This record gives sequence, C-alpha cells and structure tokens, in this order.
Amino acid sequence: MTRSPEELTDVFHVSRDEAYLRQAKEEAAYYDRPRMMGIDPESLVADAYLNEVNTGDRDLPWFETIPSYGSFERGCALGAGGTKQRTRILHQNPQLHLTIYDISEGSLAVLECDLASQFPNRVVTKQTDLNFVELPENSFDLIISSGCLHHLYNLEHVAFQINKSLTPDGYFFLEDYVGEARFQFSEEKKRMFEEALAEAQTRHRSIRHWRTAWPDLDNWTFSPFEALRSDETLGIFRRYLTEVKVRTVGAIVGLIMFVQPPAPLGQPESIKEALLRRLASLKSWLLRDRGSRLEINTRLATQLIPLDRQVSEAGTLIPTNGFAVYRKRVRT
Repeated sequence: MTRSPEELTDVFHVSRDEAYLRQAKEEAAYYDRPRMMGIDPESLVADAYLNEVNTGDRDLPWFETIPSYGSFERGCALGAGGTKQRTRILHQNPQLHLTIYDISEGSLAVLECDLASQFPNRVVTKQTDLNFVELPENSFDLIISSGCLHHLYNLEHVAFQINKSLTPDGYFFLEDYVGEARFQFSEEKKRMFEEALAEAQTRHRSIRHWRTAWPDLDNWTFSPFEALRSDETLGIFRRYLTEVKVRTVGAIVGLIMFVQPPAPLGQPESIKEALLRRLASLKSWLLRDRGSRLEINTRLATQLIPLDRQVSEAGTLIPTNGFAVYRKRVRT
C-alpha cells in the first residue's frame, strides 16, 4: 500500500536542549532505583485475561508467540524490560543474539548480569536515549519493545528507525501502555472503576481500606517521561509500518495500578478503624507490600474483568494495554 512521503518522514518532537537533557537525566535516575508500579506480574488472574485477548490462550503471553513467526538470529530490544521476559525469549529462540537499548545504565547492568551467564555471547547492552536512537539499516530480523515506547517524545523517529532497521522478512513486536497520555482518564472511566472497587471492597474485608490515587499533573510522582504520547502510539506505528496484528485490552482492569495501600495512621474514626488500619499497615510492612498488592490485584481483577470485557466490546472507553505485530513497510 502506498503511503505519502509525509507519513514516513523522520520527525523529531524534541531536541537535546538544556531542559530536555535535565529531564532525560532524571528519567535515567528514576529507573536506576527500585520501584513498584503496575499490575503485579504474579497477579495471575489479570495475566490470564491479558493473554486471552492478546494471544487467544490464557496461558500464552505475547512474547511466547515469537517463535510461531519464524526463526530469528539478530534481534534488538528497545527498553531493558524484565529479566524473566528476556530470559524466556532467549530460551525459546536459541539462534537469537539480542542487542538491548535503554537510557538507564542501572537497568542494563542488572539485565546484563542476569543474562550473561545463561546466554554467553548472545546479549549486548547499549546505553542510549531512545528518543534519538540510530539503528543500523536492514539489520534486525526481530525487534521487540515492551513497556517502553510510552516514555518517548520522538515516536515518529523511533518508528522510522524500526522500519529502516528491520530486514525485509523481519518482525516488530510491540507491547505497551497505550491509554490516555499522562494517565488523564475520563471522569466516566474513573467513576466506573471506583464503583467496581467499592463493590469488591464490600465483599473482601482485606482490601477495604485501599484507595485510588489518580495521577495529578501538578504533583507528578512518576518519571518525567511517563505516558507522554501513549494514546498516539498505535496510530503512529500504523503509518510507519505494516500491521500484522493489533490487540487492545484493559480499559478498566488496567487501572488497578493506581490503587494504593492504606494511608498512614492519622485520626481514625473509631478504635476498630484504627486497629484495622494498623494491621493492614503491619501486613504491608512485613511483606514489603508484596502479599497485599498481590491480593488486591487478584481480588479486583476478578471483579473487573467482566466489566472490562463489556466496555472493550462496546469500544466506549480507551484501552490501556496494546499488543501489536508489524512488518517492514516498503516505501513506494
């Protein structure tokens, strides 16, 4: 299919000016630190639902579909991603040599340390700002990016680079947050989620004191580049590459990431309230928030999935999660 030259132009939305460089330094530092955000990877209920929509199999995550598209030898990953995911990809694609690009030196160091002993001479890491990444032409038969692109300003540039760098028989796999920019959800979406949360809390005492904390642009607690142009991602990559498959999901269930544990004990309404809050805080402290977060993710996901299916089929609310597969677009 012919595309106009404008749609395939190497576009830059930001340059390396002083303000940008300061933000980029803060972004790298943010991901050098340990953090917790998003749906817990051990929330199996949510995982199974995402898998079902993305791959058609509740037990099959998106990255395990890669071998079904062919045998790959030279690949790159945009964004460090998680060790478990990268390990599985390298195990399932035994001929694959992977170059991993990321802005965070700390994230790359951890990943390289974890993978080097398991996959000697098969992993290379490169610290780079993906907003200005330059990929080698016609070099990679596999490119993957998971949870990274929604942190970028220069999406058109990255899409241009991916299309340039793919070999004619290559594939690009994208999995990412594709919801509202800067997490500025509609009032309708927030209301639906909060009503579902309230209903779940009437059934499960253990999550009764958890509350939503919607992102506030004036009191931003996320990384500087978080969800910059997330809602534009799929549209931009549709212009620059050839779509093979696109799946979206999670208009409601994806908002679990904004549910927070009970606030520190202040002036409770009653002794019973104080005791419940103190026990909840103690549990979170003892388990380092892991068990509590896993529990609420499981409880809430079970409650939210039927609603999520309904609104996803109706197409009335913007989905939060996108999975897509692309081929190289030949310019004509």
